[in-house]
Formats: sequence, structure tokens, C-alpha cells
Amino acid sequence: MNDESAPKPDGKLHDSIEQNTNTTIDQETQDMLNKPSNTSATELTAEDQAFLDNLMEKISSGEINPMQPSTIMNEEVYQSLSGENKAKSDLFVNSSLFVIRKINEFNQSDFSNESDMMINMIQELRLKKETLEKEIGDVLKI
Repeated sequence: MNDESAPKPDGKLHDSIEQNTNTTIDQETQDMLNKPSNTSATELTAEDQAFLDNLMEKISSGEINPMQPSTIMNEEVYQSLSGENKAKSDLFVNSSLFVIRKINEFNQSDFSNESDMMINMIQELRLKKETLEKEIGDVLKI
């Protein structure tokens, strides 16, 4: 099938990219882009530390097993949820288990809990948990 209306190849596959990359940036914008962002926290907040302590206590006591999603759920609340909210909870738990395992491994290692990676993992998990629980209730044990 020969489509005569289709553009003919001219050997210039990325013309639009080449045209857009030759744009000059004013110095103020370039300086802003070159400046490191200050959005990264340098230490755990009291709220993040309390969340971490609670999480580690529940893992060490065996109340939560980072390898078993069901141990993270508050079963009574979970069973009372609608199908849509159960799906949201399931999605959160499954996507968070890896992060919980990493936080646990990192916390047990010789690395500091004050590293950017650890702080970001704790903050992200705490904020996602808070968002989920505002929407559907106290469905998580963490």
C-alpha cells in the first residue's frame, strides 16, 4: 500500500529537535538552572523521626512484616472500605513495601539516617500515607 500523501524522508529525522536546541537562554535563566536547589532536607524533622521510630518499632516487634502486605493493613478498617478504596489501599501497600524494606535495611546499616536518600524515603512514605488516610481513613498500621 503506497500512501502518496505521506512525507518523503529527506535524511533529517530530527529537524524539529535541532531547531529547538539552538535556542539561546538568557543569563538570568542559565544562572537559575546552574544553582543547586535547596529543596532537599538536611535532617529529619521531629515528625519524620517519630514516623521512623514508630515504623521501626512495629517491624522489630513483628507487628509489621515488610514482606507481607497484609501485616501493614488495619484489617477492620480495610474490610469496611468500598471496592475503590480497597484498591487504593492495595496499590499504596504494594508500592510502599519496597520503600519500607529499604528504610528498614538502611536503618539497620552503618549509614546515617540523616542522608538525603533516607530522609526522602521517610518523608515520601509518611506524606503518601497521610494523603491516603485523609481520603479513606486509618487503614494502615504505619
